[in-house]
Formats: sequence, C-alpha cells, structure tokens
Amino acid sequence: MKGSKNVLLQQWSSESQSVRIAIVMRNSQDDTRKVMGDLVRDGNVKEILVGLGDEGVAWGRGSVSFRRHNLTVDVSALTTTPALDVTKATANLAEERKLSKEFARLVADAIKDK
Repeated sequence: MKGSKNVLLQQWSSESQSVRIAIVMRNSQDDTRKVMGDLVRDGNVKEILVGLGDEGVAWGRGSVSFRRHNLTVDVSALTTTPALDVTKATANLAEERKLSKEFARLVADAIKDK
C-alpha cells in the first residue's frame, strides 16, 4: 500500500478461494483499543471471538479482526467462484467465515508471545 507505514499484507489464492491478512503496528495499545472500538461500533459485528488475541470479532462478510498488544490484524476470506443458487451462496458464506477464523487463530498463535 503506497504511503503506508508499519503494514504487512499477505494474500493467498486458490482456484476457488482467496485469503488476505493485514497486520498493522499501531503506536500504542490505546490506539489498538480505539481501532477495535470503532470497528465494534460501526462494523456490523456478527460475533465476539473470545480468546482471539486481546480482543477479537467476526464482522461483515467473512472478516475477522483482532488486536494483540499494539498490533491490529484483519483477516478476510472470499470464495471466488460465483454462486447463483441460494443454498450454495449460503454455504460459501459459511466457508468464508470458517476460513477467516482459522487463519486468524493461526496468526494469533504465531504472535501470542511477541
């Protein structure tokens, strides 16, 4: 991201899915609390994720965000094959949410002692 500082972006794609992870180093833990507070207030939160970093939420369509110390982590998954059938679209959404949570837990485990 041109002009961004302290941001790590990773994206992986397969034939049918894509996962993106953004890790942002904030100036302080207070900054991370504010970012998460704003997200909880404005982000269409679907679920509070207990045990994910210091605070974690699932929100929007297949997105997970959490904070750990002075880091905020955003994980999103997307099914890249269109679903014209309602049942398939619902299954895709469930898979996106599951995949985001799995990747978020992997990242949280990797940075838990940092």
